[in-house]
Amino acid sequence: MTGIGGVGKTQLAVEFCYRYGRFFQGVHWIQANQEVAAGIAECGLKMGIQPWPINQPMQVEATLRAWDYSKPRLVVLDNLEDLEQLQIWLPRLGSVHIVATSLCENWPKDLGLVIHPLDNLLRADSLALLRKLAPRLEDTPDDDLDPIAERLDDFALAVDLAGRYLSDCSELTPIEYFCELNNSGSALKHESLKNWINYSPTRHVPSLIDTFSMDWNRLKESEQTARQIFLVCSYCAPNAPIPSELLALTLKAEDKWRREVYRALRRLYQIGMLTDNQAGPSIHPILAEFGRIQDEEIRTTKEESPLAQLSEALVLLTEKEFETCRTARVRPLRAHVQIVAEESETMGLPQAGSLWFSIGNVLKCIGDYRDARKAYERALCIDENVHGPDHPNVARDLNNLGGMLLTFREIEKAQDAFERALRIDKANFGENDPKVARDLNSLGSALQWLDDLDGAKAAYKQALAIVKKMGPSQQSQVASYIEDIGSVCQEKGNLIAAKAAYEQALKISKVVDGPDHSNYAQKLRSLGSVLDEQGDWEDALKAYNKALEIDEIVDGPYHPSVASDLNRLGDIYYNDMCELEKAKDCYERAFKIGEQTYGPDHDMVVRRAKNLGFVLWDLGDLTEAQTIFERVLQIDRDKLGSDHPIVADDGNTLGTLLQARGDYTSARSYYEQALAIFEATFGPDHPDTRTVRDNLASLPNP
Repeated sequence: MTGIGGVGKTQLAVEFCYRYGRFFQGVHWIQANQEVAAGIAECGLKMGIQPWPINQPMQVEATLRAWDYSKPRLVVLDNLEDLEQLQIWLPRLGSVHIVATSLCENWPKDLGLVIHPLDNLLRADSLALLRKLAPRLEDTPDDDLDPIAERLDDFALAVDLAGRYLSDCSELTPIEYFCELNNSGSALKHESLKNWINYSPTRHVPSLIDTFSMDWNRLKESEQTARQIFLVCSYCAPNAPIPSELLALTLKAEDKWRREVYRALRRLYQIGMLTDNQAGPSIHPILAEFGRIQDEEIRTTKEESPLAQLSEALVLLTEKEFETCRTARVRPLRAHVQIVAEESETMGLPQAGSLWFSIGNVLKCIGDYRDARKAYERALCIDENVHGPDHPNVARDLNNLGGMLLTFREIEKAQDAFERALRIDKANFGENDPKVARDLNSLGSALQWLDDLDGAKAAYKQALAIVKKMGPSQQSQVASYIEDIGSVCQEKGNLIAAKAAYEQALKISKVVDGPDHSNYAQKLRSLGSVLDEQGDWEDALKAYNKALEIDEIVDGPYHPSVASDLNRLGDIYYNDMCELEKAKDCYERAFKIGEQTYGPDHDMVVRRAKNLGFVLWDLGDLTEAQTIFERVLQIDRDKLGSDHPIVADDGNTLGTLLQARGDYTSARSYYEQALAIFEATFGPDHPDTRTVRDNLASLPNP
């Protein structure tokens, strides 16, 4: 049975002996972390073997011989850590049944051992243990005990000690105890987990810190790399594989001594302080708390903490992986960046802002736009406080935050962010820096959303002129800026110029980014849009399908880029080719991804819901279409108010649908509401007003 100290290995072995010992002629317990030969000899002495030899080797032989010639016996090797000891004694214990407990979970397969890794308790078992040890909690609701079990991570020894503490402190409520655990900084520092009791049924140290300290102290002074790795891992996300590249960057491990890192990791696995996962080592939450306590005791300044080096390494690695636009490579970093950012902010490290910026990049890459926006806002706040309002990091944060604001259609706020970033970068770097080009291009996107097409094109051209001077390193940006100029041409109706720009951008991106990169997929989408407008639907479909193929591989099937591809495909199938079932499949999938990405009330989700509603209507599924349009109306009414023209348009759509279903009374009500809004907003002669008036007149007389 393997697992970290305190997980309950010895307790389980004891329970096994009590339940099944009756099936053996004898049960023998040996402390395998001490001298095994002495333990065997002591067992023989207790058996009363006669005649009893004088020296230990003969005592061991006499005991083993007695075991060989008796009925089956059970031998427990508690705290077995030394592979060499096992190799020595396993052949000599061939006649007995063996149960062993060990911190180490990796044993050679050719030994024939059956490994049973022990994990945390199930939540129901944690609560049952608390109630068993503190009977006064018998009628306490699960909701009051759950936070305690959650805070202690359902760790067997911690839950056991907590139960005994609650039994002794009869006036302390579970909620009060939970608050004490939280306020102690680390649960391990609370008195309940530090030698509160002086009794242990398995004679183990009744203190989590002391339990882990015994394992920590097994690392010799010569094993500093192992100690350093453990402390680094203690600041990473618990129970999540830690990429080996992150450890190498943090430790600045050059190739010539990376083998030392691997040797240190193997040692940490051996003593149960880290868990060996295929994707990298991971650390138990309770051990992570222990590691941070050790760091507090060792360091004299916050800069000496491994958290500082880990923060720098994580920023570098995140930037590197974000540039690849490979979602599968970025996703595993999310948990680590989040927890390291929070710890760095708490410790007051200057890297905290860059870490929150990195979180925003990770979340943006995997399509979690809502949380990405929050991360960029937090990065901006930290960097303004740490570096001042005119620092380049502030401009960086503003630029990416502005991009998220555009995504959520907060155009004026985005424009303000881009303009401020531009001022900061011009002041710091001059007029011809790539960062200035980035800000100009971002500002152009905001102006384009505001229908200032000339202003947008001018900004794009300035950005392009800057990066063209920078040489080959900026060619990917050159392609993107050319694409943006093409989008302005397309909006102005110059489809030939737009197509030429998109094809030029696509050609550059294929060489610079590669034909399987998300940047290349984006340019395929742009080309597909102009081909669609030109009526070249077959080639547009090819472009969109190729983009979809790339995005599904790079970003996964539930990414916003995939939804964008699907929505465009749905438009061609619905509007141009009248293939309603294909359109429905595309719209339905795009709608579900949008809900997951933006939330149910975002205007992009509403637009996709309308697309799905119309295709369902044309397919004859009026009931489902009505459900969708009613939802759209409610969302727009809540966001825009009851008198907004978009709400009137939603009402007119519902009225038309209900009229088609023969529900003339409800249709009339929606038409009348829509007519009142349009007349008040646009006047009696506006086309929208006349349309609704005609619809109302087409209803049978009530």
